[in-house]
Amino acid sequence: MNYHAYASLNRCGITAKPKRHIKVSRFLSFVIYFLGLLSLMAPSDSSLRWAGVVFVVSLQLIRIARKNRLDSLEVALGLTAVLLFCVPGVFIKYSYGIDVIVSFLSFFLATDFMLFSQRKIGDKKVIHSGPRKISTRLRLQLYLSFILGWCVLASIFLDADGFLGLTLFVIPYSVSLLFLEGLLAHGITRRAIFAWLLVYAAVVAIYLIYSWNGFGRLVVGAFLLAPVLVVNSKIDIYLRGWLLVLSAPILLGVAQFSRYGGIASLNQWFGGSAGHHYVVTHDAWEFEISQIAGGVIPFLEQFLLFFLNWLPSGWWEEKPVGIGSYSVELMYDPSGFSSGYSQSVGFLGELYLTLGAFAVFGLIFILSVLSFLRFIVHRFSFGSIVPLVIFDVNIISYFWGGMATFGSRFWFMIIPTICVLWFLRSRASTRNLSV
Repeated sequence: MNYHAYASLNRCGITAKPKRHIKVSRFLSFVIYFLGLLSLMAPSDSSLRWAGVVFVVSLQLIRIARKNRLDSLEVALGLTAVLLFCVPGVFIKYSYGIDVIVSFLSFFLATDFMLFSQRKIGDKKVIHSGPRKISTRLRLQLYLSFILGWCVLASIFLDADGFLGLTLFVIPYSVSLLFLEGLLAHGITRRAIFAWLLVYAAVVAIYLIYSWNGFGRLVVGAFLLAPVLVVNSKIDIYLRGWLLVLSAPILLGVAQFSRYGGIASLNQWFGGSAGHHYVVTHDAWEFEISQIAGGVIPFLEQFLLFFLNWLPSGWWEEKPVGIGSYSVELMYDPSGFSSGYSQSVGFLGELYLTLGAFAVFGLIFILSVLSFLRFIVHRFSFGSIVPLVIFDVNIISYFWGGMATFGSRFWFMIIPTICVLWFLRSRASTRNLSV
């Protein structure tokens, strides 16, 4: 894999922006936060609060739409903003009267923090000591075909929702991205690149037909998005901010159709599961802090699941319950839900439930952990963009479902990928020494 060929593109996935563009973006940010704070001073049911929501969301969408070529982190955060916060948030405010301005501002601050911290990391070039090539183009194509073929067989003949089936599908699928990156380093044609992207889409489609149970659409989205972002790191495939904004209704419609089997109302289209985390976050805020038992223990349990939720419950008898199920048991009557029911609580709802009045400190802590984790992934990527792409497509799940949701999939994908990269680097180093 020729990492040297595109060293300038791999600066932690961050692309340089013109100074004028940065100044305008900073001005929009200032206006967004200023208007957001002003609206917070108005009564929650006043027209001023509603106007604040409209202006804040509109300016944020303009801010996203102004971005030209996007890196993987910008795409992931942009999709999260448009599909899970901005569009559903306005509908939730209009339909349910739920105050969403705090969630807006918290998410916008979180994304700005992530982009700022990673841009500081990305200012330093990666020192590429990895192999210049994995193999020839033909061998790479054979390897990639074999791995994706294995993913197809795993989807058809194994339960991909079980631990074994998930392992035998997710791990090879993630590793295959390294071989796709290797093909890109060989300079294959655009037609061949888009052909491989269609192959990836077909593999995911087979997974949906034979193994998917209807839940975990963010995981399916991560599967589809990852190869696209790997390609985008090498060549310009016209991923633009305005495209994310304009495609929001279509993408939301596809996601909700896959969830409900149809779209019977605007509530299902623009609300549904995409906006339900607002409802739970609101309930968590209204929930009396005195009823939250255990102090900081629930937060520490979710933080533990951030790293270890991928372990099967059979291997960990005292494994904590994820925040999605924990919130049902804590705030609602569990008898009114089916056994094992879990819900999206949103990153802010999780902090409300586990830390109460100290949620702001938890937010600062977890954002620092996420930024540091991405830095560690960057340091152990050996010049490859794939580990960063894997992190970025999974961070969407954190903002939607919390720490346990992130930990249930991310480690399945990242650990095998880094191990394969280390093996390839060690193999190349051994060959160089023998020569």
